[in-house]
Amino acid sequence: MNNEVAIFQQEIEAQKSQLQSILPEHLPVERFIRASIVAVQTNPGVLNADRQSLFNALTRCAGDGLVPDNREAALVEFNTNIGNKQAPNWIKKIQYMPMVDGVLKRARQSGEVAVITARAVHENDEFNYWVDENGEHLKHRPSFESDRGAIKLVYAMAKMKSGDVIVEPMTLADVNKVKAASKTSGSGPWVDWFERMALKSALHRLARRLPNSSEIMEMLSNDNWMYDFNNERKQQALPSSRNAEPESNTVSKAQIDEINKALKFAGVSELDFCKKLRIGSMEELEKARFQASLDFLNRYIDSQQAIEHQGVEQ
Repeated sequence: MNNEVAIFQQEIEAQKSQLQSILPEHLPVERFIRASIVAVQTNPGVLNADRQSLFNALTRCAGDGLVPDNREAALVEFNTNIGNKQAPNWIKKIQYMPMVDGVLKRARQSGEVAVITARAVHENDEFNYWVDENGEHLKHRPSFESDRGAIKLVYAMAKMKSGDVIVEPMTLADVNKVKAASKTSGSGPWVDWFERMALKSALHRLARRLPNSSEIMEMLSNDNWMYDFNNERKQQALPSSRNAEPESNTVSKAQIDEINKALKFAGVSELDFCKKLRIGSMEELEKARFQASLDFLNRYIDSQQAIEHQGVEQ
């Protein structure tokens, strides 16, 4: 153990009682401290950053009941200007970022989720996602060949204890839009752990639809520092059209009109449709789910018309 790590160990041991007061009962303070020491040994660069920011990050991590082991959570370096444009003064700071296993852990602890997972789908996998009168469904059979092919999409899925299934698929194009909005798209987590960041993006969308999701969303907001969601940044991040308006992940007005037309033919209210998909309004319907929803409504209309036709013939 080098001198810098030894000094850090003394500093974090001195904060043991404070950490213990905010850690949940299931996470012993000794385990959290050990994981923190391993984290700085694995990435000693964090010890060269602003020390107060490091302990602030560890405190937030402890408050969420996660350990900074690069699976549940990670400590990420970033540059920040504590000066101004005329007299910049750049220093390194540390931010805490929840990772895939941490999001899954918190969701399972909610008490309402029976199963939750996030997976990447490769070109040689078998995958299908659809919506019918019983809700959302997916079928994913991973290929066990030596070459599964490149990743083509990711998804997050939760089965509630009530039996309801919630699915959030994201195409690679959707994932790359999230990555493009990141201030660190060319380095850091999006380069070192692309698949895990892609899976977390799908979980982020899924979390919005889970019951009692406020705590999970609050935890996920800890990595909002990575993203610049103003229009100027998004325009610069889009390689195909730097001056175009950023493309939304939700359906357009024309697509909403198309769904509403199908709902009218099907005799299904917009309120019931939104409840089935666990969204607050039609404006929250995401593009990845638009076609599956429309296909289901059209199949339902066809089946109803067939039943009516059979009744006439009889």
